[in-house]
This record gives sequence, C-alpha cells and structure tokens, in this order.
Amino acid sequence: MVKKFNLANPTDLTAFNRKKLSVLYILKNAYGRKYFGDEVYNEKLNNNPYIIYLFYKSKELQGVLIRKPSGKLTALAVLPQFQKQGVGSKLLEYAKREHIKLFGEVCNSNKKMIRLMKLTGFKNVGAVFDKENLVCQDDEQIKILFEYLPQSKTRKIKILKLKRGYPNKLKKIRKSRPKLLAH
Repeated sequence: MVKKFNLANPTDLTAFNRKKLSVLYILKNAYGRKYFGDEVYNEKLNNNPYIIYLFYKSKELQGVLIRKPSGKLTALAVLPQFQKQGVGSKLLEYAKREHIKLFGEVCNSNKKMIRLMKLTGFKNVGAVFDKENLVCQDDEQIKILFEYLPQSKTRKIKILKLKRGYPNKLKKIRKSRPKLLAH
C-alpha cells in the first residue's frame, strides 16, 4: 500500500511529521555512506513542498519516494532487506500515475537505480558532470539524466501539433506509426 503526503498541505504535513523519523531511518539505511545526515534531510523536508510516497506492506514501512511538485525525483530509498522485491518499482509506478512528467538524476555508479529507472519506463536523456560531487562517489562525477513522459500524453501532444498545421509530418507519421491516430 502506498500513502501519499503533500507537504504543502498543512494536514498532510502534520501527518507526515509523525512518520519523519521512520523516513530518515530508511534514507540512512538505504543510502549508507552517501547519507548527508539527519540535519540536512530535516532541513529539506521542513522547508520544501515535497510530495512524499511511503510504501507499506503488512503495516511495515519499507520504502520512500520523494519528489518536487515539478516532477523532479529527489530521493528513492528502500530498506536493504526489502530491495529487489518490487518496492522501488511500485513507488515509481504510483508516482507515474499521478504526475504527467517525472525526471531525475542518478549517479553513473548506481547501477541498481539506473536499471530500475529503465525497467519502469524512464528514458536516458543525457548526462551531466557534477562539479561539486555532492552525491556521487569520490571517483564518479557523472550523473545520468532520466525522464518519464507517459505515451498517451506524448501521443496527444503530437496529435495537437499535427492538427495545428504540420501536414507533411502527418503523412510521415501515418506511414510509420498508424497507431498514433487511432485514438
């Protein structure tokens, strides 16, 4: 079961504050030496209108996903004993159902997260060099950029563009992708 908290909503904020220690525990255990510390995460959670998803199974909190209202994923953490059991996938799928566009950065060395992003439909859209090297390991400064845009939304955008005066592209798309105009 996934519970959602919108920290811009005072009711959700109050409810989330009762669970904050559990969330910090998950972040600390999942991130290990990459954990910035309780002070840093408390500061972030107290001063930003994040959307937070908590995954429970048998009333036990197993994972957390934190995103900004813009759709930027800022954290995905699953307790080590529950990793490779679909918890991260379920959190990402839940967030994907609720938001039109999601995006985030993953350290090049984090092969598990890169694999999870690809398996859940995110596309690699580039890479960026992390000068400050705040999150990635000391020897790894490349962050892979990922983005998710639902296909149905993509189709609608393409069809709208076509209806607004792109007749040459319409012919090409009809030949290459007949399903595009089936809706």
